[in-house]
Amino acid sequence: MGYNDTHFRKHIEPRLLRDFAWLLHEDSQTYTPRSRKAPPKIEISGDTPTLTPGEVNEHEELVSRIWALVYELRAELICKARLEAEGDQTAQAEVDDASGTSLWLVARLLSRMHDYLDRYGERILHGEAEFNAEGLIRLAGWSYELSPEQAKHLRYILAKSGGDRASFISEARAYLRGAPTESSEVDK
Repeated sequence: MGYNDTHFRKHIEPRLLRDFAWLLHEDSQTYTPRSRKAPPKIEISGDTPTLTPGEVNEHEELVSRIWALVYELRAELICKARLEAEGDQTAQAEVDDASGTSLWLVARLLSRMHDYLDRYGERILHGEAEFNAEGLIRLAGWSYELSPEQAKHLRYILAKSGGDRASFISEARAYLRGAPTESSEVDK
């Protein structure tokens, strides 16, 4: 048959043991105990992150809020691109809404990053990595250029609107179109 005397022991048996061990591991991860006092079922997902005492501080909170806005901006940019790709004429209002929301999120992100940089220095530290403001915005997928004056003015419009999305979007669009706004009169 072409097999030597130790073929099963050297080749087949280790593979069976490895497969059996893996099945036992999977079963232990999804095991549901039958007693009433048992903990809930544990999903196979790796380690559950916990908050250590060293992570409970203002710096970590601000970094987490910045990352939350980065991901929220990314989701809105994905939504806008998806709506544009569908090319439905009736979806134009939704595309415009997603564009406005993206601009609002950029202003919120710029404002949070400005707060961070004022308090903690020139780079946004997260773990062992350093990020600059432009890098975080580009990481979200934002590819439009804003001058420092435009970024400052968007933060001003956000502060003036009290974070209200609708009033921010209407004033920001007017500002970006070049129409005179109440806030542009204040800047003069």
